[in-house]
Amino acid sequence: MSVIVNESNISKQLSEFWDLENLGIEAEVSDEENIDNDIMSEFEAGISYQNKRYKVKFLGVAPLSKIHIQENTGPIEVLLGADVAGKLITGRREESKTGLVALETKLGWTYTDKKDTSMNIVTMLSQEDIPVSSLWDLEMLGIRDTIEQNSREEKEKAVMSHFLETVRQKEDGRYEVHMPWKVDRAFLTDNYELCLKRLESTTRKLEKIGFREKYHEVFREWLVEGVIEEIPGKELPVRTHYLPHRPVIKETSATSSMKIRPAFDASAKINNHPSLNDCLETGDNLIESVPAILARFRLKSIGVISDIRRAFLQISLHEKDRDFVRFLWYDNEGNIRNYRHARVAFGVTSSPFLLMAVINYHLLKRISKKERYSEEFLKNYKIVFYVDNCVTSVQNNAELRIFVESATNVMKEGMFDLRGWESSAIPSESTTSLVLGLIWDKNSDTLEIDSESLKFDEKKKITKRKILSLVSRVFDPIGFLAPVMIQLKILLQATWKTKEAWDDEVNDEIRKKFLKNGESS
Repeated sequence: MSVIVNESNISKQLSEFWDLENLGIEAEVSDEENIDNDIMSEFEAGISYQNKRYKVKFLGVAPLSKIHIQENTGPIEVLLGADVAGKLITGRREESKTGLVALETKLGWTYTDKKDTSMNIVTMLSQEDIPVSSLWDLEMLGIRDTIEQNSREEKEKAVMSHFLETVRQKEDGRYEVHMPWKVDRAFLTDNYELCLKRLESTTRKLEKIGFREKYHEVFREWLVEGVIEEIPGKELPVRTHYLPHRPVIKETSATSSMKIRPAFDASAKINNHPSLNDCLETGDNLIESVPAILARFRLKSIGVISDIRRAFLQISLHEKDRDFVRFLWYDNEGNIRNYRHARVAFGVTSSPFLLMAVINYHLLKRISKKERYSEEFLKNYKIVFYVDNCVTSVQNNAELRIFVESATNVMKEGMFDLRGWESSAIPSESTTSLVLGLIWDKNSDTLEIDSESLKFDEKKKITKRKILSLVSRVFDPIGFLAPVMIQLKILLQATWKTKEAWDDEVNDEIRKKFLKNGESS
């Protein structure tokens, strides 16, 4: 008999004639056609952990006093979860010099090891492998099987229907939304201990680089503006979830000063429990809209861009969802306090969808009310946004002035501050700007890829991690570099087939192809 954590199973063959009631316990079992496992007395396993690879030899059971264990017991017929196993144990126990422990159960003797299971390692590996394989997945390009496409569209309609049923505009003009849950939030753990440990490491890092006070100022500002709220100690709802956070430091182009902001990790989770992001719908794949937006940006004579100031933080989050976006930080006296987001949080997987849905809803309301803005303007304006970026083009300076004024005013009615206007017709200190990840030269009115992102040091060894880094850092939504990038993705896929470790040097064939590809780019 083998005892495992979580789920109990029994093979179909055994379930047909084994009477469980004679055991004197109650247990739920699921009927499996085949449990394809064998008991081995000795084996080796390769384990990858924290970017290192280990070979571990697992020994069979050493002879235990008064206990006979067969060398080969055949296929496993029953898998019992830990909740059921406890009811079977009689209390008799034997331990060998090797550390293996034998426990007597109503079904006979079983043995256990004092080491923890490797479930955390499996979870970590799946987190690394799945996003990498998506680099050559056709779904990332919007190419899907018809059945899958229809299923996806039905899901998106359901998510949008939930949004339309729950969104509301408050008296001050600010919109309030609910999170689009795809599973019951009761599955979430509170993550408190994890966040407490992450807070300690974040605090040490901030103190080391001298940015703790600036980081604290951001939270104080948010508290005054109502972006976050402190939770009194007496308020303890049944279900809560905490998000860890870390500082993101960026140099501002205008003043060359350092700007700091918190980044929240809604993908953080404990063991095999779901994260907040696992429990939320993502809505439409917004990447699919980028080529169309860039095409409209190149359509007319004058390119125009702007962005919404702190866009996510302008949308209120419904009271019922706020306790699932809690976090830990200090008060002015240095004591750890519980806070929660009162607005949509950056880092949550559903936030881009909620922002786009609110903007579209806001503009559709203006169209239906037939207010001072023309219907043509509002319909065209609805398709110029990619998350918080406004990207479009106009025919002449007169049209530019009207567009800037109308766009700014209509967004202000939804509590959005559209700022940072730039165009190829307005002189500015900087000749280049970023447009959806591409470099826009406003003097020549051209778009280009950042060539620096493709450079690499040929003297350093080439590993799977190096190739992945190069592939991931290039953002090319309309395929400028497709001939180069497809070759790199093929090489990355080849490293998967050879089962290379992350930091092992690739074989000569892959290395030569990688260097040849670098020369051609």
